[in-house]
Amino acid sequence: MGIGAINQAVYIRGLHAGVTMYITDVELIVPSEEGTDWWPTWSAVGGNAILTKRTSVEDKKKIFPQTVSPSAQGGLIGTLGLSTLNVTDSGTGPSARIRFALVGKAVEDGVEVDVDQVGSVLVETSEWGGLGGIFLLKPYARPDTTNVIVQLGGTDPVFASNSNDALQSPRGIELLVTVDVKAKKLGLKAIVMQDGWHDAFNYALKGIFFAHEAGVGWAIGAAGLGAGAVGAAVGGGFEAFKAIVL
Repeated sequence: MGIGAINQAVYIRGLHAGVTMYITDVELIVPSEEGTDWWPTWSAVGGNAILTKRTSVEDKKKIFPQTVSPSAQGGLIGTLGLSTLNVTDSGTGPSARIRFALVGKAVEDGVEVDVDQVGSVLVETSEWGGLGGIFLLKPYARPDTTNVIVQLGGTDPVFASNSNDALQSPRGIELLVTVDVKAKKLGLKAIVMQDGWHDAFNYALKGIFFAHEAGVGWAIGAAGLGAGAVGAAVGGGFEAFKAIVL
């Protein structure tokens, strides 16, 4: 990797019982400026698939959808590598959009709701310094912050930020997904890896993300798109999921 590489791990740490999460695509986004050599990569769960900006649609069909779970591979969904092969590159760098689907049935106190929804996680950074950053004594001239934008269905996006400490990989981004069965609502939250993540999920299981300040940072949307559209796409593979517009 080039100078100042950022390796951002993404995890699913909390997933409501009865719901399955599928990663349906990872889109690597490269700025269009000519003369730059940005090099984003994605290492999928288990390290059995590596995407680059040159990965073809045909190759993606062999990879997606992928099932991920908090109980498999430590909850790791994958690791995003953001870098450049040219130390002079600066300004807006590469990013990635992780698309997923949530399918299943959540049950609580005899009440059940069908879950049939899609969402996305956009990972991007603040600006890169290039050689100019090095001259300003910024180690490796890499961005100071990794920004995460999560969206569930057609809901408004929710933001989280992660500091990139010098000479270290940023802390992992952890996703929490839960269902308020009685309200037939989904909740999605992205947090920076910390000891208290399980508290946030335990609160969510009680529906508290609707009630008060614990709701800050949650993307909340309907449990389903209707007519089982997402679940029907599971058997259709990559192309079937691509047809569902977020």
